Amino acid sequence: MFKIIRLAVIGLMTIAISPDFIAKAQAEWTLNSNLSHLTYASAKRTQTAYTGEVNHFEKITGRVADDGNAEIIIHMNSVETNSKSRNRRTKKHVFKTFDFPIATVKTKLDMAEFTDMKIGEIKRTEILATLTLTGIEEDIYIVLDVSRLEEGRVSVVN
Repeated sequence: MFKIIRLAVIGLMTIAISPDFIAKAQAEWTLNSNLSHLTYASAKRTQTAYTGEVNHFEKITGRVADDGNAEIIIHMNSVETNSKSRNRRTKKHVFKTFDFPIATVKTKLDMAEFTDMKIGEIKRTEILATLTLTGIEEDIYIVLDVSRLEEGRVSVVN
């Protein structure tokens, strides 16, 4: 049963990654953890129906290197469900944080696609990434909207 839940979370996590990257040097980007959010949806069963809930992770880090190798690290112990007991159960039974304290999303970006963007410009691109969650590695497609916010700052949203 938990394997099905974990695989469902893999699909849902790709929907809500909205990191705000700060561009440094020519192409290297660093994720701004204070402005970045990762949410996922879960369903809670009541006696008569299911109730949807939006949960999030309070700590994510990441970077995109000059060569386009990108990694986002999700610190699984930072899961927040707005319930202390549900946080404990989610960490223990769903994400198994004792054995898997982090999850990662890795990909390779074509940095040439983004280096000449003008301020205010938005580019949409689809990438293939690898999500590693609770020891399960899954290739996923993600549609990204990359926006040049100002000199040295971009936003990446999916």
